[in-house]
Amino acid sequence: MAAKMYWLHALTPLHVGTGRGVGFIDLPVAREKATGWPVVPGSGIKGVLADRHGATDDKRKTDPKLAAAFGRADDKLANSGALIFTDARMVCLPVRSLYGTFAWVTSPLALRRLARDLENVKPAELPTALPEVADANQIKLPESGSDLGSPT
Repeated sequence: MAAKMYWLHALTPLHVGTGRGVGFIDLPVAREKATGWPVVPGSGIKGVLADRHGATDDKRKTDPKLAAAFGRADDKLANSGALIFTDARMVCLPVRSLYGTFAWVTSPLALRRLARDLENVKPAELPTALPEVADANQIKLPESGSDLGSPT
């Protein structure tokens, strides 16, 4: 099975909702259960790409490539398709900085999860070694051409 990792860089605010809320919050944000961090579900990514490629239910019935990639909802030929997406998880986020407009920040937990996810997919442009934690409150990335702060 071939695997590829992508960076999603939201240029504008992104709200991935979970439908109707049950409390005072009417439009809750999709979050990971373990960490509470915002997440983009893989099903949403697949749906957006299917829409971008015009993979409507009618087109999937007549176009075998769209049906193979995104699946079909027919009773007889129902399948989920060959493309599988995992959830898009947060690695870093921008915060205001005294040294420019903003700085990218992350955490040791987020970097460990990224390193774990890169075990099967090792893009050449991403570092796989984790930087050392300077103290309990901050982490500094090495000054190099390939850092986590430059989204592609």
